[in-house]
Amino acid sequence: MLFYCFLSLIIFHDTALASSLIQRRIIKDDNNQKNGKLYGMINGKMTTINNYPYQAAFFNDNKLIGTAVIINEIWALTTARNVLSQTKHILNSGNLTSYNIRVGNNEPSAGDVYKINTYITHPNFTGYSNDDIALLYLERKIQTGRKVKIIKIADNLPKQLSDITVSGWGGKDSLSIQYLKLPLFYYNNCKMHYIKDEHFTSRSFCTAILNYGPCKVDRGGPAVYRSKLCGIFSEAKVCGSIAYPAIYTDVIQYKSWINSIIESLSEAKKKYMEH
Repeated sequence: MLFYCFLSLIIFHDTALASSLIQRRIIKDDNNQKNGKLYGMINGKMTTINNYPYQAAFFNDNKLIGTAVIINEIWALTTARNVLSQTKHILNSGNLTSYNIRVGNNEPSAGDVYKINTYITHPNFTGYSNDDIALLYLERKIQTGRKVKIIKIADNLPKQLSDITVSGWGGKDSLSIQYLKLPLFYYNNCKMHYIKDEHFTSRSFCTAILNYGPCKVDRGGPAVYRSKLCGIFSEAKVCGSIAYPAIYTDVIQYKSWINSIIESLSEAKKKYMEH
């Protein structure tokens, strides 16, 4: 209960109309891709968590629902889509008592478990790829080490066609950590592939190589250049397609929002403790 008092100082709930639109969009997306299997990285290369220690698996109890990135000793970053597709009511913030991230292992189902206390989604998220970003506040601090590390957010995107490293959970039946190096394309060279109602915005970028790329359970996964986080995978209308490039939320453009949430919560807690 005290945590929600803190949150009330910094965020607001969506309207009922906006909530309905988001839910319909997410349900439509899930139905379009429902096939009974979890699909991760398409033709990814095998690796180990040692090379990508900032990557986390996002679970609802024992069900893998996506990917997350460790950006702070007690905060992780993922997509709003990952969070809101799992909740029965659509709010900017809420409690996820059955949710956790798992870190430090090649297999997403293994590793150290950190329960999620609260999530905060971007207030402008509408269920598409616009503002598809969410913060996960953990119940306890992450124990970092060789297989678990924090990654910093980059200051700028690299030049177009630079190879960025995308990691996720590859395979169709047995998921394990994999990666790909993919050329980055700016928004202006991606937007033509998505019709207007997809809400693909300039706060995004994309990658596209035929038969290579992230897929369903990689949502929220990191896109990295020179050891700095540039984006998180949002969606691909068709995985591994050049007709429909993979879309990433450009987290660099959300640094001020991320920092304001973290700083505001810290300040709210400090004031509470002083009283």
